[in-house]
Amino acid sequence: MDYSKLAGKRQDEDIFLVGSLSSADARKVQRRAEAGELLRIANGVYVRNGETSEVELLVRQHWQRIAGALVPGGVVSHVSAMLGKLNADHSVVLSHPTLFGKKISLPGLTLVLLRGPGPLPSDLPLGASGLHWSGRTRMLLENIGRLAPSRAGATAVESFLVTVLNASGEKALNDIRDQAAEIGQLLGMEKEVAKIHALVGSL
Repeated sequence: MDYSKLAGKRQDEDIFLVGSLSSADARKVQRRAEAGELLRIANGVYVRNGETSEVELLVRQHWQRIAGALVPGGVVSHVSAMLGKLNADHSVVLSHPTLFGKKISLPGLTLVLLRGPGPLPSDLPLGASGLHWSGRTRMLLENIGRLAPSRAGATAVESFLVTVLNASGEKALNDIRDQAAEIGQLLGMEKEVAKIHALVGSL
């Protein structure tokens, strides 16, 4: 059977998200999985089959699309938003208002789901993945608490603010302070807002 035009992609397409395919194309993906060409790594998510290390690499390369399919409306948040990439242990922290309090373990990738609002106006869409990235001020509020696996901690936040001050001046810090008050209400992070205000004042 010719799968070369599956979903408008080449035969060597690395990842298939069944939820975005027609029913006919979804059946083709399932048949390819039965034939061993594709590997099902989660409900509705298939990748090109291969050695374990190859599969893990593929998952990490396409983590945004995969996470968007499994956690639609999620926001890359906390330490992951500050790092701007996957964590060192190949995990990514996502905030979601209804999908939270668990981890989704995939080959080469772990999705850590925390409770939090969906996308705010200041958050940044990640292409067509269905995910957003925490905006700068939201990211700082999420990280300023005690250092934890999902949180960068106050020292990292202070270092980030120093970088902002050196690069953009005092007004940029004042903008962050003002935005923190508004965004903090939406996040329910009044204590964190106070910490941001204190840091900005000291700098």
